[in-house]
Amino acid sequence: MTARAAAGAGYVVVPEPRPDAASVLVCAPYAGGGASVFRDWPAAIPGVEVQALQLPGRERRFREPPLRRVADVVAAVVPELAPRLDRPFALFGHSMGALIVFEVARELRRRFAASPSALFVSGARAPQLPSVRRTYDLPDDELAGEIAWPHAADGEPVPASEVLEVMLPLVRADLELAQTYEHRPEPPLRCPIVAFCGAADAEVGVEDAAAWRAQTVGRFALHVLEGDHFFVHSAQSRLLELIASELAAPSQPPSRASYGPEAK
Repeated sequence: MTARAAAGAGYVVVPEPRPDAASVLVCAPYAGGGASVFRDWPAAIPGVEVQALQLPGRERRFREPPLRRVADVVAAVVPELAPRLDRPFALFGHSMGALIVFEVARELRRRFAASPSALFVSGARAPQLPSVRRTYDLPDDELAGEIAWPHAADGEPVPASEVLEVMLPLVRADLELAQTYEHRPEPPLRCPIVAFCGAADAEVGVEDAAAWRAQTVGRFALHVLEGDHFFVHSAQSRLLELIASELAAPSQPPSRASYGPEAK
């Protein structure tokens, strides 16, 4: 893994290129999300180049059919991502994105004997846990009511009809990707795993997030932040503070795991 690919090509978007940064943080979004989820992150993480995965079916890749299996995403992403990782790198994923970066880490280990300095998994049940109830094949009206929408305005349970018409097929495909995931046991990773979950998350409980501990022989930390499944937005400042702290001192023990809402 040597020469860097051009910023913004294919699967990887670099919101703020930092060729002199000491390290890289590769980020994968939640179902329905795109690279723009991470556009404000560079300002909060100095000395790090943020690279965001842009999957088909969203934003500038809107006209491309979405991928529906984690293995297909990994097979597509890793060949483009690997040449960029000529510096120490960490991986972050929220919800669906956590499964993607976990499998990316395992594929990088298999193909290149490469390891991230840290794996950040957010709003996600540990991969070895039994599958949750399948929703991706529900009728449109039922599926719309099941989804936790990150940008529903004024307390509305689902987006406006015109937004729903555009977003629902993509979210359905992404849910299929996550809900058809099959965990295949491999030796645990050696890098630290830092897990985050929302105190009011109805989808991912503290025990679900704590089970990520089994996926590393290295350090493990769990932080419970205020908010629901989309605390990645509502608690973004605290989330980025914790990520920046970990990246600034990767050799230090993690801060004490929190098993309740953090104090404001």
